[in-house]
Amino acid sequence: MLTIKNKITKGKTKTKKIKDIKTRKLIYKTLKNNYMNYNEPFGKKILTENDWEKYIDENWLDKKGKRDHGGYITPSEMKKIKGDNSILPKELPKLDVKDNITSIEVPTCSFNSKTYQKKYINTLRKFLYTLETDILELNFSQNGGGKTEVIASGLLPVFLLQCNKILAYLEDSSDKKKEVLKIVNGEIQNLPVKVKKTAKMAHIPKKIIVKMGNNTASAAEQIILALHVLRDVLDIEFTGYPTAGFTTWIDYINLPNGGAIEFPVGNMTSVHGTKARSNGRIYPADLNP
Repeated sequence: MLTIKNKITKGKTKTKKIKDIKTRKLIYKTLKNNYMNYNEPFGKKILTENDWEKYIDENWLDKKGKRDHGGYITPSEMKKIKGDNSILPKELPKLDVKDNITSIEVPTCSFNSKTYQKKYINTLRKFLYTLETDILELNFSQNGGGKTEVIASGLLPVFLLQCNKILAYLEDSSDKKKEVLKIVNGEIQNLPVKVKKTAKMAHIPKKIIVKMGNNTASAAEQIILALHVLRDVLDIEFTGYPTAGFTTWIDYINLPNGGAIEFPVGNMTSVHGTKARSNGRIYPADLNP
């Protein structure tokens, strides 16, 4: 006869096994239908590999054999992300006005707090509203990415200087284009936080300088491509160095076991068709006329 302790242990083991099976099946189905670099031999082993968490990370490679953008987040890692806010950057945009140049440092934005995201957006918008100089410099050189929609919303007063509602496209493995970053009803679509409606900048700069560098990654690279839309209406110059090379658009799902998985579904491209080179990096020279 089972003791009460054994019954509890047996129940936990069974529950864990069920969650594990559901997780494996969900990963397999999701990646097979959506992951841009999915291959069948890799996908099949997700259901049979004993150490499947390690297996996914080791085989998370793009078509050139390089480490792909995204990957598996274990349940323990998810607990840390949700429970320990100190592990995520919480920088806010910084302002520096010198001579006739207003320089705004646009930092990484990966903190999940809604309060923080609102503050990030409103701080960036305030700097843009109060612009008085002829030159605006947007510095993404140390921006490692994070929340694309949050960063774009902070920059909305700039984006509204032009009429195009589509700011960037995604190209899948079949070269089909899909709108992934756009303005809907006066706000960035899929923004994860509610903020007040905004308007375009009151003072239009004569020139915008966008600084990028080797540490400009992921969401920041996507914003760089989105800002390319401004070349139709403004004198905009992209300066600095090639970006980090994580220009794929990432989708995300939570898993039954408490973990999550992030996976690339396509390559970002500007509204003018400019995109990263074959090495995944964006070069200033490719964005300038």
